[in-house]
Amino acid sequence: MKTLLRLAAPLALAALTAAAQNANEVKDRGATALQSGPAPPVTLYGTLVDAGCRNRTALNLKQAPETFAAAAPAQTAADAQSGAQARTAQGYQNPSTPSQQPNTQVSVNGITVDPKTLAAERHDVLEHQVPDLRSRQMDPTCAITGATHGFAIVLTDNGRMLNLDDGGNTFANEAVQGSADGRTMMSGNGGGFKPAAVVKGNIHADKVVVQSLKLTK
Repeated sequence: MKTLLRLAAPLALAALTAAAQNANEVKDRGATALQSGPAPPVTLYGTLVDAGCRNRTALNLKQAPETFAAAAPAQTAADAQSGAQARTAQGYQNPSTPSQQPNTQVSVNGITVDPKTLAAERHDVLEHQVPDLRSRQMDPTCAITGATHGFAIVLTDNGRMLNLDDGGNTFANEAVQGSADGRTMMSGNGGGFKPAAVVKGNIHADKVVVQSLKLTK
């Protein structure tokens, strides 16, 4: 009998302790404050790039933007002469000739075109060749160009790429247009660029809800 009492006493004490612990947990349930709400604001340092770029690999994002060349591609003397002859045969003006409209009609494959019609068609063909044509093409290295509508930041410390939210895109667009490199690019006198930037905001998954954005170079 004494042996049974010795065995039962510890078991009863353990049961009472467990019951008291469970009671305290039930009583405390919902009373302990839990962290909730948006993620805390952070300051991000990185490089601003085009979020619409297809090749978002780390290697490509580190590449320098394509070299901008305002001049025509290099060509041999024979190529230049051949091109000049072709333009002359089709009634188009060569860059080295005086600026004037051709006053003769052109006949090709039995079809004759008068000077007035030729001038009008030439205008339609060359209308899209404006100075900022190059700046409105996407850069394969994800650099910012005139075709950029969405922006992202590539973090300096770990290379992670985070898209900016709609407000961040507005901040970034204003910063780009307000920078010297951005104005040069938009005017057609320069190519795409990847400016360093400081972004303050909250991170949600792969997006930054931007509070402020500043280009540092």
